[in-house]
Amino acid sequence: MPFLTPTFLTTFVLSFLAYVISITISGSLQAHIVQQVGDTTAIRRGYGEFNPTYFIEPLALFIFIAMIDFLGVGFMPRRAIPIHTAAIQGKGRILKRAMAFFSPTLIHLIIGAISLIGIHLLFASSLSVLILFLQICARVNVLLALFSTVQQGVQWYIAARLEQDNKFARYAPILLTFLPLVILFFCGGYLYSIFAWSIQILACSLLSICGKL
Repeated sequence: MPFLTPTFLTTFVLSFLAYVISITISGSLQAHIVQQVGDTTAIRRGYGEFNPTYFIEPLALFIFIAMIDFLGVGFMPRRAIPIHTAAIQGKGRILKRAMAFFSPTLIHLIIGAISLIGIHLLFASSLSVLILFLQICARVNVLLALFSTVQQGVQWYIAARLEQDNKFARYAPILLTFLPLVILFFCGGYLYSIFAWSIQILACSLLSICGKL
């Protein structure tokens, strides 16, 4: 059975570990960032506790397993935290809301860049399992940055439209379900390349900065 081969089991364990660590960091930090810009909903519901159970969708685990065969690493979108945009007001409201919705993208890019730096530093070592984990972690965070941007972007758009017209609420569930899929179908490959390059550029920039210290 292909699911019981050593290669699959190793990839599954390392992918799941990288995935859980990454979504827990990004989700919890996003909750704290959202709190800083004015909305305490996610913090009050426990999303800031660095608890992975808040962010894993158990019913989507089959997607995680399927992705190992399709993409070479395990992956599934994480559960979005609740954001009450009406609570984010004051000067710089648009920028604050952008920070609230798109902070996970930046967090995943940073995690991916740190993973690449780790690979660079350990390249000549004999820690092959750790290097493989960092390689998987980098790829997982490219995917998470991509899906997070699309998912959070759609949520941001819907929240903005609901402020203008409450009748738009009838379309929100359909858009939340299908609009990300449409965007990924037509633009997923291009967006993946952009985020992969972004992580590499960020990693090189950080290495350059550290080399000058």
